[in-house]
Parts: sequence; C-alpha cells; structure tokens
Amino acid sequence: MNQLSMGEQIQDPHQYLVNITASCLLKESSYYKDSDQKRILITQALLKVAEIDPEFICQLSVYIRNELYIRSTTNYIVSFCVVNEKTKPFIEKYFNKAVLLPGDLLEVCEFAQILYQFDQAKYEDLSLDNILQTDIRKKLTFNKCLQRCVRSKFFEFNDYQLGKYCTDSQRKKTDLRYLSVNDVQKWEKIQQKKKNNKIKSSIQQEKDFLYDDEEQQEQDRLFGIQKSIAKREKAVQNHHKRPKIPKSILESEYLTFKHLIQLCHITQPKERVFKILGKKYPKTEEEYKSTFGESASAPFALEQADQRMKIEVSTTWENELSAKGNTKEVWENLIQNQKLPYMAMMRNLSNILKSGVSDITHSIIINKISDPKAVENSKMFPLQFFSAIEAVKEAVQKGFMCWKQRNMNLKEELEAVKQHVERSEQKQASSYLEAYQIKEFLKLDPYMGQLYINSIEQAIKVSVNKNLDELKGHTVIFTDVSGSMQCPISGGKNYGSIRTCCECASVLGLMIKQKCEKNSFYIFSSPGYNNKCYLKVDLPGDELGSSMQKLLTEAQKLGGGTDFPYECIDEWTQKKIYVDNIVILSDMMIANGYSDIRQGQNSVLNSIKNYKNEVNPNLKIFAVDLQGYGKYFNLGDEFNENNYIKIFGMSDSILKFISVKQGGVNQIDYIKQFALLKISQQ
Repeated sequence: MNQLSMGEQIQDPHQYLVNITASCLLKESSYYKDSDQKRILITQALLKVAEIDPEFICQLSVYIRNELYIRSTTNYIVSFCVVNEKTKPFIEKYFNKAVLLPGDLLEVCEFAQILYQFDQAKYEDLSLDNILQTDIRKKLTFNKCLQRCVRSKFFEFNDYQLGKYCTDSQRKKTDLRYLSVNDVQKWEKIQQKKKNNKIKSSIQQEKDFLYDDEEQQEQDRLFGIQKSIAKREKAVQNHHKRPKIPKSILESEYLTFKHLIQLCHITQPKERVFKILGKKYPKTEEEYKSTFGESASAPFALEQADQRMKIEVSTTWENELSAKGNTKEVWENLIQNQKLPYMAMMRNLSNILKSGVSDITHSIIINKISDPKAVENSKMFPLQFFSAIEAVKEAVQKGFMCWKQRNMNLKEELEAVKQHVERSEQKQASSYLEAYQIKEFLKLDPYMGQLYINSIEQAIKVSVNKNLDELKGHTVIFTDVSGSMQCPISGGKNYGSIRTCCECASVLGLMIKQKCEKNSFYIFSSPGYNNKCYLKVDLPGDELGSSMQKLLTEAQKLGGGTDFPYECIDEWTQKKIYVDNIVILSDMMIANGYSDIRQGQNSVLNSIKNYKNEVNPNLKIFAVDLQGYGKYFNLGDEFNENNYIKIFGMSDSILKFISVKQGGVNQIDYIKQFALLKISQQ
C-alpha cells in the first residue's frame, strides 16, 4: 500500500501524526533529499495538527526523543515549532527537553532553514529544488523564538559536551564539507595543495638522512624513525576523519556553534562564548576578574595570558579510535579502564572481536553485557541486541581476517610513507595497510562465543523487564507467518539476523510471552496440511534462540496466504475459554480494505464480537501493523480506543506502549502527560 493513503484511513490528525512519526523508528527520513516523501507527509500532518492543537506537536517532540529515542525526526518537528506561528507560543516551554545534545541543536537550526523557505511559500510547494541550488549560508534566518530557544539550551551545555563540536578541527571540517558542494573548484584546489605538501614533506625527510658523519646519521636515523611513525599515525588519523563528500547543500552540516553565537547573540556563559569565538585570554588578573567575574571557571592562569582561548577536545572513545586506530590495544585500554559506554560497546562488538582482544577483556565484556544496571541505563531496546548476537555467531562460525602490525626498517617506513601520500585518495587507505600491516585469520573460541550469547540473552530479558510490565490474566499472541511477512522490515534496517517482518513479529511475540501471567502462542497464515490457517505452538522456557527456530520450523506446516484464525476465536466462545488480551503481530494484509475478511457466513468481526458478548466483555485487542501503513480491522462501535489498541510501525517500544495501555490510558493523552511530567523535572 502507498503510504500516502494512510491519512485517508486515520481520521484523527493527532493519531495520524503519531503513526507516521512512529514509522520513522527504523529508518529516519532524509530531510535533505528532494524525493523524501516522509518529510512531505510529516510536514502536511504537522500543519493540520497546528490548526487544532499546536501544543500537542511540542509535546510529541519530547515524547519521541525521550521515550522512543528518535533523533532527526524530533529535530525536524522542533524546527517546525519554532517557525510556525501557531506553535511558537508553546515551543519554548518544551524545547530544552526535546533537544538533548549539541548536535541536536545544530540540526534543529539547519532544519529550520528548510522550513523558513517553505513558510515563505505558504507550504504550497514542499520541494527542495530551490533550496538545494542556493548558497544557504547567505540566507540564514533566525527568528526571535529560535534565538531565545538556542540561548536557553546553550546555557545548559558544559565544555565536555561541546568539546566534540567546537574545536578548530570540527569547524574546519564543517567548512570543508560545505565548500565541497558549494564551491567544488575551490575545494579541489585545497585538497590538491594538501596532497602536494605531504609529498614535499616526505621527500625532504629522505634528504635529511643523507649526512657524511656516521654518528650524526645514526642519531638522525633514530629521530627519523620516530618522525615517520608519528607521520604514519597522523595519516591514519586523517583517514579516519576524512568526511564523506555530501551530495547536497543541506547534507553538508553547514552550521557551527560559532554561527549560533553570532546569529543568536549569545553572551552567556561568557567564558565559554570566548572559547568558541577564539578570543584572547585576559593579560592580567584584574582584566580577568572584570571580564568574567564570579562566572569564571578557574583562577587566573598567568601562563595563558594573551593566548587564544579554546574549548579542549573531549576525551571520548571516538577520539581514541580516530587518533590511534581500530586496534586490539586501543579497545583493551578503553574496556579495561571503563571508558567505553555500554551502547557503544554493543554496537562495536564486531570490531572488538575482530581486533583479537585478550581473554581477560572478553571476560570484562561478557560480565558487563548482562549487568542489570548497565542494561537499564543503556537506553537499548531488546531488539537492538540481536546485531550483537549476529556478530558473535559470525566470529565463531566464519572467523575473520584481522590486521596485525608488522615491523619495518627505516628504509621500508620511508618508502611506505612516500607511497601513501603519492597515491590517490581512493587508494590511500589500501596502500597504507599494505605498507604497515599483515593479515591474520582469527576465530572466536566456541565456548567463549556461547558465553557471549548467554550474556546477551540475559541482557534481552533485563531489557524486556524494563520496557514491559507483566500482562495480567490470559494473553493470546497471534504471530503472522504468511508470505507477505517475508518482506524486509519497513525502512530496510535489520537487527542482526532479524531482517524480515516475520522474524520481527516472532521475536516481539516471544518477548511479550516472557511477561505474560498466562499465555498461549499461535502462528497463522493460510490453511496447511490440517486444513487450518493457524497452529498453536508450545514454547516451554524463555530461551529466544531455540524458540525462534521452532516457530520458523512450525511455520512451514502452513500455507503462504493470509487468513485470520477466526475459527480459533469461535472455539474459545464455544468452550468458554477466558482470554483477557489478544496481541496480533502482522503486516495487516489480513485487514483487506481496512475491514474484516469474510469467510462464508463468518467474519473476524463477528467472531470477536460474539466472544466479547458471550465470554469476556472486557477483552482487549492489541493490533500491531509492523509496516506502519495504518491498516487495521474495522471492529465498529463494539470496541473503543481503550480496548482496541492500534499500533503502527515497528519498534520494541511497542512493549512500553502495551504496558501503558493496560491501564486504559489513551495514547494521545499519555504523550501529553509524559511531556508535562518531563518538563516538570529538573
């Protein structure tokens, strides 16, 4: 189904806006691409809600950033709020809770430039054609609302947070990225000049070793080795930092904090402003006190007098890797000294394993993965752990080639450096590896691999417990395993081995099963050998790997079509089997025409209504459309929004929402309450 038709089926503008932002969970929109339909859909939905409930848009931005951890979509919505006249009066109240990081603040200001262009055209044309062809730095617009919001949020940041974004190297990198699309000829000249300087430096270094005096030659030889190693490390650092060449103006990240200070008239905190602008440190203690007063972060330092002030680069794991490379020594130092955050460790597990770290380091990682406090503080959803499982399995089953440093004499080192700088940019990385490293094949020990998998599965259980309260009563889980469910997850993203809607539905179902007071698990598609379109699957225990394998094996016994198991519900009615909750995990191809599929004289609608009337009038149905297109059963007036809960889009935040719905809270009301609670917290 075309996503553009979703709004025709969901009448409530609030719910429609929530649905299309929820469907950004797997693949956030590329707001800088002219062909991006999701940007147009979201903008149109924002305009509709702004007319009837502008404050809700601000509240939604707080919810999806803090509860669902969606970054770019939140920033786009916030930028809309600071531009649109209807939402401006409310956004200052919520801004600081929706914008969390310095990078978020820059992106909000960049997105605002897009929306200013649309606003000038009264949103009649949402095309980016005109914007992509202009030098946008010459048309920057910062209205009073945005200026106030930026000043307020800037005050909350500290030097450590800003260290990544306010260094000279970051500013130059941003300028070069912008130049690479705005003035290609000038950018190419700069790149060629850098290349020529490297070649000259390499040639001069060789000449410096040609002395008659043997003792001097030896000293210079040792010095030259140190110099060439330093040069080599710098080459690696430059390679890691080499930015991807942007395809458009808007993709180039064209704003820096220096721009924000100038355009938003930021004056406080004064010392931090001076550092970002690169102003001179006061010459005397009296001048220092008169300039910064009580806001000074430290006593006057005479050695810094009249020196250019700057924010120091934050010591982070990213900086360590960029400076020293993706090596065993770097990973071990980060892990053993507890400098690698939990989420970064999980996302880089493949790189860590490929580096060949020691058994001691493996042990530290395994213990940390399953540490309940670390999992709870990580903000990782259960499905995000499956990429880590895939990395471990690959390391055990396939192994991998890793790079090992080899020793070289002075002549080899100099020749390698010279070859490196003379190669074209596309070949520099490979020439460096050829010169300085050799390949070594490694495999992770199967026993160690099983310890990793056991630890990750334990972390998944902890994460499920964090995100989902116990489902009271008897819960029946229906998982769609039909042919249409074999398509990739919406947006093209995957979680390790979880790549299709069918696999995703199965895993989510198994996670929900873990939190049921009593459960029954069914798979359905179309009739198989037993002339039924469904099978009840017995899944003892809560081990995900074996349970997943059993579900996929049992699915082979059914057909490839899609029929809903209304007969199963009829059987409950006849036998008076009491069910409290029904969870349907599907791409909702069963909802043909957004209604129920009729089978002879029966229908899904009639089967559910009969069960509700004859067995359990308080039955709750959770229908999850994993593709996020807004398809659902039309159950008429028999079910209200509190006992028929429709969820669109794929995310394991579904677990959180199911927990909320147990208390009968309306989704829109819940979002409003969440945002109000968030801004009340210090």
